[in-house]
Amino acid sequence: MNLQQKLIVLAAVAGLGSASPAFAQVANSTPGNLVVNGSMDFVDASGNPSGQGGDHAAGDPSAQLTGWTFLNTGSTAEYWVSFQGQASADGGSYLGVQDLDAFLPRVNVQGVMQTISGLTVGDTYSLSFWSMSNHDGHGFLQDWQVSFGGQTATGQQTTPNADDFSGTWVQSTMSFTASSTSQALTFLAQYLPGSVPEMLNLDGVVLKDVTVTSTVPEPSSWAMLLAALGGALAVARLRRPR
Repeated sequence: MNLQQKLIVLAAVAGLGSASPAFAQVANSTPGNLVVNGSMDFVDASGNPSGQGGDHAAGDPSAQLTGWTFLNTGSTAEYWVSFQGQASADGGSYLGVQDLDAFLPRVNVQGVMQTISGLTVGDTYSLSFWSMSNHDGHGFLQDWQVSFGGQTATGQQTTPNADDFSGTWVQSTMSFTASSTSQALTFLAQYLPGSVPEMLNLDGVVLKDVTVTSTVPEPSSWAMLLAALGGALAVARLRRPR
């Protein structure tokens, strides 16, 4: 192969190498979780993991739920940190809620919320979380009513185990479309009609952008691809027996 042929081959290889990334699919998703403290871990006044299990009033310095705002701070609300030693779904601690006035109304006014910023309008966001019912009322159903912006969905129904004390974690997954760059994510404890208003727990909240977009090739990419193909054809002609 003479010098001219070598130069043509090098040009073809370089052109193909630079053109190919323009056709790759790019996932438009934010790495990691958009939710602050989705693991629902409590800390004490010094910012260390809280060892204070049991029930607490909202704002208790010994058990603070970083990143979240409590929706009900009245005297009928009970917020629990890891109910009586039952294990977390993702390690650490978790949030439990109980409302002594939950029979009226049936939809509990108790829960938590936080504002999620940096959203892309029109993108699809996947939300997953773990829930568990325990303490009492085997057979009675409870679930989390979730809202994100102006959209609402309901998580998996849960009920305490047959021992009327322990519970089993179940995972819920749902999707929402962002209508604003900043939206409130809210969890409301919901006790279905006829159910005993017992403990409803929340853990492992994850929100991610799952929109996938395809990159349209730039004119320069088309030019490089055509140049590479032309170079390859030129090499083939030079190699053809005369």
